[in-house]
Amino acid sequence: MAMQVIPAEQRYHSKIDWLESYWHFSFDHYYDPNNMNFGNLRVFNEDWIQPNTGFGKHPHRDMEIVTFVVSGEVTHEDSMGNKGVIKAGEVQRMTAGTGVFHSEYNNSPDTVVHLLQMWVIPNAAGLTPSWEQKSFRNDERKNVWLPVVSGTPKGEALSIHQDVTFNVASLDAGNELAMELGGRGAYLFVIDGTVKMGDQTLTKGDQVKMVEEDRLTLAAEADSEMILIEL
Repeated sequence: MAMQVIPAEQRYHSKIDWLESYWHFSFDHYYDPNNMNFGNLRVFNEDWIQPNTGFGKHPHRDMEIVTFVVSGEVTHEDSMGNKGVIKAGEVQRMTAGTGVFHSEYNNSPDTVVHLLQMWVIPNAAGLTPSWEQKSFRNDERKNVWLPVVSGTPKGEALSIHQDVTFNVASLDAGNELAMELGGRGAYLFVIDGTVKMGDQTLTKGDQVKMVEEDRLTLAAEADSEMILIEL
């Protein structure tokens, strides 16, 4: 059993005129052979996209891409003919499979988009590209773990081609929340707020890698938003 806490300031920080990002694993020009992935989780990026800017059309292949918008909204368009707006609290899963081009753009004239984008290595290569998106109400994750993407059917969660589950929670100050992990790997990210994990205090931007842990218990010292990936 092991837990590794990685403070927010240890993430790789990238900033250009239209985009600010924190990369949890090697990505783009950041390369660390000792920080390539955590299990099948290959990419975990936190992005802030300035108004009237975004990622132009670019290719992906053999990757499951999950996008969770924290605030603002981003317009997605891809070579499969899909076009839509991902709003705050909404989740999108895209299977790149044999290959897909897509763009992500902030069309707002004055609002910055804050989002998380995570890439998961799929359980097979050469899958047929696909896309799905769902809105989850804020009250659905109030003081509970809500599965939003899962490789096995779980409530209203979107599907994904891998044995992983993405859970989100909004934990009110003074409340406690537990998750039975059953020895699986897990990756926790504090989107906002402050929580206690045993005798350790986690704040916005902190992450935790867990291996062969049976149970995770968190106590909120302030209103907190979190994402937990079981893998």
